[in-house]
Amino acid sequence: MKTIDLIRHENLLQLISEAGSVQAVASKAGKSNAQISQLKTRSTHSGTGKPRSVGDMLARELEKAFNKPPRAGFFV
Repeated sequence: MKTIDLIRHENLLQLISEAGSVQAVASKAGKSNAQISQLKTRSTHSGTGKPRSVGDMLARELEKAFNKPPRAGFFV
């Protein structure tokens, strides 16, 4: 069974593909290119040492920005 982190990462990659670029996703969601890029590559968080992942708040923001169904839909 896939974890929520994996599902959200796959869905982020799908959004980037649909939008055409990291920059397009960042712009539409009102986030920085660096933030979306770090989530895309799952770069390690310097404070925790864990891979960066899409949290609940960002998931809701992305759903809203891209008109995806909330919670039970695109970003779980």
